[in-house]
Amino acid sequence: MYRKTLTMLFFCFIFSLLSLRTGFVFAGAENAASCAKDAYNYARRAFIANTLSDLKYQAYKAMEAAEKAKLAATDVGAYEAARLANAAYDYAKKARATNSLAQARNYSEKAMSAAQQAQSAAEKPEPPAKAAE
Repeated sequence: MYRKTLTMLFFCFIFSLLSLRTGFVFAGAENAASCAKDAYNYARRAFIANTLSDLKYQAYKAMEAAEKAKLAATDVGAYEAARLANAAYDYAKKARATNSLAQARNYSEKAMSAAQQAQSAAEKPEPPAKAAE
């Protein structure tokens, strides 16, 4: 009787740990998708900005959000989403560095596209890697 109770408690404990871990992964993926969506919104604001200074400010905010998306995606193993978030970061950084409004808009548009793709990738679970045979 005592052994049966201990065994039952052990399995409940293991199940609880697995549930927490699975919840962490889903929460992390949701966070990555949310941050990528923020990066998209900031990159869009940069794209439609009327002045170069406004564009640069919004591009900076897009960089921050893309960096957060990259970190969150990496934490949960969503490496494609992390790669795309990094691309969004790089394009936003280029938009911020240029002194041409037209060129900065072009980079902002590319940052929007990469951030949108990062959001989609973060929302879809990646298949597990195949073991080498």
